[in-house]
Amino acid sequence: MTLKMIQAHPIAKKFLSPGLAVILASALAGPVTAGAATVKKEQARDPWAQLAWKSQSAGFRVLPLLAISKALDNPALSEAERGKLLRLANRLAGNPGAIFAAKEVATRVTDPEETRDWNWFSGLADIDRGENQAAATHFAAVKKGDRNYLRARYQLGVMAYKSKRLADAESLFKEILDAKPSPSPDLEDMSKLALGRLWYEQKKFQSAVAVYRTISRNGPLFPVALFEQSWAFFMAGFPGHALGALHGAESPFFRDQFNPEAPLLRSIILYWMCLYRDSDNALQEFIARHSGPMDQLENFLARQQLNPASAWDLFENLSAGVSGDSLGIPRNILLTAATSDRMTSLRAALTQTSREIGMIEDGKLDEFNEVKEGGSALLGNHFRALREETGKKFILALGDLRTKYDQLRAQADFLYVELLTSEKDKILGKEHLSSEKFTGRAKAGKRPAGWGQRVLAWAPDNKHEYWWDEVGFYIDPAKAACVK
Repeated sequence: MTLKMIQAHPIAKKFLSPGLAVILASALAGPVTAGAATVKKEQARDPWAQLAWKSQSAGFRVLPLLAISKALDNPALSEAERGKLLRLANRLAGNPGAIFAAKEVATRVTDPEETRDWNWFSGLADIDRGENQAAATHFAAVKKGDRNYLRARYQLGVMAYKSKRLADAESLFKEILDAKPSPSPDLEDMSKLALGRLWYEQKKFQSAVAVYRTISRNGPLFPVALFEQSWAFFMAGFPGHALGALHGAESPFFRDQFNPEAPLLRSIILYWMCLYRDSDNALQEFIARHSGPMDQLENFLARQQLNPASAWDLFENLSAGVSGDSLGIPRNILLTAATSDRMTSLRAALTQTSREIGMIEDGKLDEFNEVKEGGSALLGNHFRALREETGKKFILALGDLRTKYDQLRAQADFLYVELLTSEKDKILGKEHLSSEKFTGRAKAGKRPAGWGQRVLAWAPDNKHEYWWDEVGFYIDPAKAACVK
């Protein structure tokens, strides 16, 4: 409402002084806001800036960031406009699906005063380019209070762990877990898993078990933690607990998890308990269950000569629920590759970008017709770039699974030879490597904290019953058959 309209209104004529009329007109004609952002005429001078402001007011998150990255390339952009756009970008960059678009903005931020809000994303962009030292510098520059501070500490912890600076890594992971307020549930579980692996490497097996068992049962890392604590229990000298945790990791609740190491670990544990027949059965199960599918995967990779485009088609079909049976590859192998660490952020970005393309098709930018075409093109290009990157990463993830299986198969072949030697020695009345094998069950007094004194879940029977609230609390009653 304009000042003239207010002054002409009968009520205003009677009750409002001229000064109050001016104030009221100013308030009613104030800046149009969307969230915390203010749309002003000066932003409209650059077409990309105009697209950024108008698309964010329509509820977009990726598109404004892409438009801002384009606007920042304009040397004629004023410092005031640039500052406003960067503040808008910083607000939008918290969306998990916008991380790749945010990295586009970060690569255009070079001024030290501007960089302080973008060190996290600049570090991620450095990692994409393989510039790990530059990434570490950016992550270390993220200040306390920044919403990505703890995630930056996690990245520094992972870098320290990979560089064998275990004390530094441990300190960083503990800092995250001790933080107030607490980290997000996903970051908390990631840090616990990393700490468990670190303590396992340091041979602090019971400490590793303790932290593995605090990982959320409802989170995506629970089956990983359940399996890895099997190793820690075994190395700590608790074979019954190790087999029990492994029993949970192999339950139908996790049928979508491809984990060929599970039957091999079971075979290893039973071998060290001198239960050679059971060990051999588990070893044969490992070979029978996984060798065929993995050979099919290898043949498929070689036959198809996968490129990013064909790998994307495979990924898209999987996401759409198309069975992998026609390929001769079990769906759980494809799912495990598709949900690997390599793919997590890409999946979120694809989902959000696809959603925003749909928003344009549904008319969410129709009232801003002058920027609709540019927005559609920008999102389309971004989606195609994400699609190509997804194809590349999916190929690598499938290759990772094949490489891991080859390593496990080599271990299985070695274990088979050891089994033959041990069985032969047993016939001759002696125990192969007897000083290193289990001669009995762990004493009750040594049981790790948090475990009951009796078998709680799924005593082996022919009912095949599985109860979610009992997963991870089974203690296998198998007794070692080793002789001194």
